[in-house]
Amino acid sequence: MTIDITQNRTNIFSIYASRQADGTYLGHVRHQIEGRPEMDRVYDSGVSGTEKEALEEAHAYAAKYIAEHNYDDLLDADMLSRSGS
Repeated sequence: MTIDITQNRTNIFSIYASRQADGTYLGHVRHQIEGRPEMDRVYDSGVSGTEKEALEEAHAYAAKYIAEHNYDDLLDADMLSRSGS
């Protein structure tokens, strides 16, 4: 018999930008789940001309991702604390 017990886990979102060889910036959103390293994901949010724009796009992407995946409590807690900006 197998019993599946779901544990509450902390979702961690990190937002950052990386400079590309052509001088543009690529925004990223990293989603980690506490205790589940195999579930680590990095999503690209788009290419921008400046680091500030790339970070803004990444923040918008993260907010949309969180809303679409029903992590509404994270939005209320201001998870987009502007890390990396």
